[in-house]
Amino acid sequence: MYRRKAVSSIGRGENAGRMLEEFNIVRSIQYLGHWKGDSASFRVPVATLAPDATDVAVLVQLTGQHQIIGAATRTLR
Repeated sequence: MYRRKAVSSIGRGENAGRMLEEFNIVRSIQYLGHWKGDSASFRVPVATLAPDATDVAVLVQLTGQHQIIGAATRTLR
């Protein structure tokens, strides 16, 4: 899950008083399961979602730290 955008004020240092805009902030990562190439469905309980997440991204990755072969996003609210 990730948060599309957040704005926070900087309280100290040379940028004190300025606003910081951040985008696509990862709030949590969950392993959904092993995909074997056939049609599959994975469910995630709403209670496990980060409360400030605005979107979810699903990545299909080869086993290990290999390439991502599929990706999709969906808005939560």
